[in-house]
Amino acid sequence: MARLALSHSRDEMARLSRWLDVQERALAMPDRVAHAVRMCLEEAVVNLIDHTPARSEGPDISVDLGWQGDRMVAVIEDSGPPFDVRQATLPERPKSLEDAIPGGRGILLIRSFASEIDYASKPGCNQLTLRFIPPADR
Repeated sequence: MARLALSHSRDEMARLSRWLDVQERALAMPDRVAHAVRMCLEEAVVNLIDHTPARSEGPDISVDLGWQGDRMVAVIEDSGPPFDVRQATLPERPKSLEDAIPGGRGILLIRSFASEIDYASKPGCNQLTLRFIPPADR
């Protein structure tokens, strides 16, 4: 699996994007899988940066990416407070466009694009595992 270590800064989003460009080609991801992986990883990482405290030393977010059998697997590890996207409550759907508040849909996005989601937490380390099943015509 390919690995990227990230610091706790919004500036790292550009580096994540460039790394994903390389991995999409190197891992020969089908377009639909590449799109789903990118959407989920960018959303998960930006949420970690925006909603968790930074560590004082070393990178505090890592991303691993690779094929396991017929599934593309992405593993995001962080050192922030535990947060299980599988258990998080989704915001209510607005009754109208005027009632809609921008943001707050990242968990729904991840749940929609990932085929399978696993989460584990132990002191000092959270691990979110996302699996993506490619279309049958891979």
